[in-house]
Amino acid sequence: LNTPEGQGDFKKFTSLIISKTEKELKWLYETNHTEKIKGVINYIVWSEVFICSNCSDEFSFYDGAFDERKNILSSDLTCPNCGSVNKKRSLERAFEAAYDTLLKKPIKRVKQKAVSINYSVGTKRHTKKPDADDLSLLEKIERFELTDWFPADEIPQIERFFKDGLHLININNTTQFYTKRNLIAAAKLYQKLTSNRQKLMFTSFCDRHIVKRNRWLPTGPTRPLNNTLYFPPLFAEVN
Repeated sequence: LNTPEGQGDFKKFTSLIISKTEKELKWLYETNHTEKIKGVINYIVWSEVFICSNCSDEFSFYDGAFDERKNILSSDLTCPNCGSVNKKRSLERAFEAAYDTLLKKPIKRVKQKAVSINYSVGTKRHTKKPDADDLSLLEKIERFELTDWFPADEIPQIERFFKDGLHLININNTTQFYTKRNLIAAAKLYQKLTSNRQKLMFTSFCDRHIVKRNRWLPTGPTRPLNNTLYFPPLFAEVN
């Protein structure tokens, strides 16, 4: 990647591939700004859903721990329904049954909820709650038939599998490291790459930027926890 030969051509050709893919997949990363103006999604904050130990109501980690007015994330979770305060470790995650369209089989997964969208209109950034069109887009993505190649390998059940709690959240396959939206985009882009140099650059980027391991923090930036396979209760789905 650091060799000087052909850097101009490499950058030009790679930029053309990215530009073409962006046009093809523009619909994946659009959101409403106004009735007539669309914004481009920078990232979506996703939250795990927990079950209150007091009233058994379900609520997202985001709703229970994040104070939007103060921009502070608490270590304690307050149930929006009954007001009880709990430590995360004392709460059970909510699970749901689903059909995995990538693995072609039924699975049991942690319930997750899109809670906030950061997007741009021109050079200005905005934040919003997901609206009806955003939720409809998620359903469309869930139904999307991905025909391009993508890695779908079973995760070895060795030290980090248990140390980082993957067995507790039913993460068993490499596809589950990504949202369906980002896996579609990554697979579409990867199949257009023609050199090992491009593929090395791209896969290095993927591991640090588009995985569900990307912790969302109100103070930023978003990044995985180093040297782990930890999946945070709040993650950023980065464009």
